[in-house]
Amino acid sequence: MLLMQRGIPPYEGQWAPPGGFVEPYESAEAAAIRETWEEVGVRLDSKGLIPLAMSSLASINQVYLAFLARLDTMVAPQAHPPEALDARWFPEHAFPMSDIWAPSYQFDMGAVFDRIRAGRFEFYQRTDEFLRVITDREEITYLSRKP
Repeated sequence: MLLMQRGIPPYEGQWAPPGGFVEPYESAEAAAIRETWEEVGVRLDSKGLIPLAMSSLASINQVYLAFLARLDTMVAPQAHPPEALDARWFPEHAFPMSDIWAPSYQFDMGAVFDRIRAGRFEFYQRTDEFLRVITDREEITYLSRKP
């Protein structure tokens, strides 16, 4: 999984996927492609983007959309300061969960890696009230819920 060490707030010093704000008249996919290029120098193609997750956190007024990206070849990321201090591909066994940015800390990354290996479609949805996974058969499993 491609992560960068954030160089600016929020989440400065923590590992996070490349990301940022959607500009006016820009699609979420175009923003993901642009931000990935600007922050870590990896070019993506919109046809290779697959929706993975949405975190809608009203408590901090933030919404995050996450995509999986299919690449034809492995590309070495190049951190572009000040946004990115470092950028790396992380295998499952070395995933930096203890230093991950807050919007991802409740995700079971082992399950995400399993999903990728198996080629299953799963969409993760996180709100202030719950974290759930929706499968290709529209089965919904709550991974956590506030009482």
